[in-house]
Amino acid sequence: MIKEISDAELEERLKSSFTYKTQAPESIGAMLDFEYVSCDAENAEGVLSHTVREPEINIYGTLHGGIISWLMDTAMGIFARAYTGYETIVTLDIHVNFLRPVYAGDKVFIKAGVTHAGSKVVNSISEMYVKDRIVATADSAFYKLD
Repeated sequence: MIKEISDAELEERLKSSFTYKTQAPESIGAMLDFEYVSCDAENAEGVLSHTVREPEINIYGTLHGGIISWLMDTAMGIFARAYTGYETIVTLDIHVNFLRPVYAGDKVFIKAGVTHAGSKVVNSISEMYVKDRIVATADSAFYKLD
């Protein structure tokens, strides 16, 4: 079972999740440019941000759907891992809904939350915003590796 966690402990776990940038600078994860925004342990949610760069844009001039999925999957995974304290989790399933276009230079905010944390499976939801408008939503399930 998941033990109670304070906002300060959750914030520390979230921020320490970004060490992959220095530990594995050649990894795909190091290409992410996430920033910590906030967390709320009582409501099991947190917010990360990312500024969209030109290489992430598709031929139509908008943020590539695969990049949106990657950002949301990673944000939910980072948050689920930080909230539960599970060392290693992998994505079992993800559903992404694309609602509005996102452009280079936009700062996206991804609010991720844990809806259920079992002994092996963690369910998560997220919303991606630009300014005050939702541009995508997602839900996922993660599996805890032994």
